[in-house]
Amino acid sequence: MIAGLLVFLALTSVLLLAPVFASDTALGPSCELTMVGTTDKETFVRFHNELRTAITRRDIAATALLVRFPLTINFYDGSSISLNNLTAFQSRFAEVFSPTVSSAILKQKLNNIFCNYNGIMYGRGEVWVEAVDTRGKGRYRLTTINVPSRGNQGPLKRVAGLQFVCDTESYRIVVDIKSSGRLRYRSWNQPRAVTEKADTEIESGTESGEGTGGCARRI
Repeated sequence: MIAGLLVFLALTSVLLLAPVFASDTALGPSCELTMVGTTDKETFVRFHNELRTAITRRDIAATALLVRFPLTINFYDGSSISLNNLTAFQSRFAEVFSPTVSSAILKQKLNNIFCNYNGIMYGRGEVWVEAVDTRGKGRYRLTTINVPSRGNQGPLKRVAGLQFVCDTESYRIVVDIKSSGRLRYRSWNQPRAVTEKADTEIESGTESGEGTGGCARRI
């Protein structure tokens, strides 16, 4: 009688636990991968380990393979930039992956990682990861980095060069940073060529941003 009861309890436990293990898509109590559009836990664990190794070694090439371009960078002062290619990524790697951002990645434990419809969050939101190519096995890529305050180190230095371009039916718009560090906005009415004098030119403007994660936008 006792032996039969034990067998019954064992079979019941297997039946109850089997669906849980079969549908294990949670990284922890605060992250269910279906929230980000995938169920591939194994691939994320591999991505997480590769990211930690790349940041530890300060390996720019390895980190770049884990990024989706354009990579959005939001700074603590409200400004933001978009790193559109490898050249831009390499030139600003040390600035973007600051000690605080790197620490957020290296200290993040899988069992208490957080995610929502915006993606998977490292630290207190310093780094956001999204699932891409979810039709297949799935891949994960860095999409947004929020660089926090650097304390008494002062503001981040602006890097001269293009910040934004836009070509519409009515206007052509270019926003860049001059060698002096000043922002410049220029626009041309279509169909005028951008090699001509701009119809509108504004200097000494300011740049800011709104939102975080997947909802961030530049102003």
